[in-house]
Amino acid sequence: MEDEPIIEDAVRKAAETFYVMLEGFYPARGDNGFCERNLTFQFAHAFVSMEKQRCAFMEVPWCHAESDRWIKRIDGYVFTPEIGIFIECKQIYQKRKADALLADLERLSHTSLTRVINEFTRLAPKNHQHPKKFYALGLAESWNADVTRWYSIFKDYRVNSLIVKTFEWKKQNRLQWIYAYKQIDVL
Repeated sequence: MEDEPIIEDAVRKAAETFYVMLEGFYPARGDNGFCERNLTFQFAHAFVSMEKQRCAFMEVPWCHAESDRWIKRIDGYVFTPEIGIFIECKQIYQKRKADALLADLERLSHTSLTRVINEFTRLAPKNHQHPKKFYALGLAESWNADVTRWYSIFKDYRVNSLIVKTFEWKKQNRLQWIYAYKQIDVL
């Protein structure tokens, strides 16, 4: 699978911004990481700041297949006329959390996302165009250097990682982001 430049650029820009922010403000204590909403926000903010006609929504309702109720949420959805990206984020400190992120991504099936897109664009003008392609993106933060080997479970995804920041004063001193994505058929 090839890199998707829009995703790669947004992740890099988000990591660079987060690095600078951490120079002046470190909103965590001890070995606790940052809330996963920060990851969703950082990616969405970088995505929409790159050019006009980019939009972002957090905590998008998602219809649970078995109950037919809108009780679940997708961490984020960003889009342009060209691309739509459904985002799930996690802090990864044990393999079971990597498994949970994969499960989150896998639940984003064709039928569930088609329903999300159709439901939430029903009030759009008749000439509204859906994005030409869609992706599922999993973005995780970890202080554990071994976490990249856990990503071998993401067999059908493009997987990358980058070091966001190294802290000399922390025992586990490397904050890294690991992300996995794949194009999905929504409409």
